[in-house]
Amino acid sequence: AVKTSPPAAASGGCSPLPRRASARDRESVQALAAKVGRLRQALAELEQGRLEAAEAVGRLTRAQVSEVKQLARNPPESIRRTLSAAWILLHNKRFSGRTT
Repeated sequence: AVKTSPPAAASGGCSPLPRRASARDRESVQALAAKVGRLRQALAELEQGRLEAAEAVGRLTRAQVSEVKQLARNPPESIRRTLSAAWILLHNKRFSGRTT
């Protein structure tokens, strides 16, 4: 839709002229178009990865799913210690200034 100006009499007697896009505007549009293209490509790659992951999960057997559930409920001691150490490192500010 093209916007039109008020009649010439209402605009001071000048005839309406379409505004031309400046070089800066054209560069901005080109930059945005390039960014949209990159984002669409990244989205397509993510979609492909999601489909591959869904296919891989679909190939898991009941025994494998059961093993993963068991590990989540009761992880081995080495995993439990590693996760505890990681939690302490990530939340060390809670313990600053405290003595044991």
